[in-house]
Amino acid sequence: MNLLHLIMRFLTTPNETATLFVTLPCSFIENYLSFWLFTRLLKINYTKTQRNIYIIIFPIIGIFSNLFIPAPFNVVINYILNFIYFIFYLKLSFLKSIAAIAIPLIVFGLVNSLILKPFLKLFSITANDLANTPIYKLTYLFFVYAIISILILF
Repeated sequence: MNLLHLIMRFLTTPNETATLFVTLPCSFIENYLSFWLFTRLLKINYTKTQRNIYIIIFPIIGIFSNLFIPAPFNVVINYILNFIYFIFYLKLSFLKSIAAIAIPLIVFGLVNSLILKPFLKLFSITANDLANTPIYKLTYLFFVYAIISILILF
């Protein structure tokens, strides 16, 4: 029973480091959804190896660039590496590569901006609570990923 109490306390207490630690696996889910999104919209053929490399390698690169390269340079480097991957490994044209970067960025941005205020109102929390409390962050990400998955299916 003590272990359950510790877990609940860990999930419900605001802690930026704990939130980062708990949500790191979500970057793999987000990359999977991004890949699924742009390959379906742009009708891109790919192999399982190409998909798996994108889904596994790019979150790891993002985590390390976030740790060692200051913002906003880490984001720029991640987009440049994505672009290089699309051009040389997926063999996409210049415009399709830009679209493959822009489509997930736009869709995730729109979904986030559309559900943020209702989510904050529903749970009666502040944006700071959302950013620093693991249970709120995980719940929010679940809603975002569910909505994007539904959008991709239709």
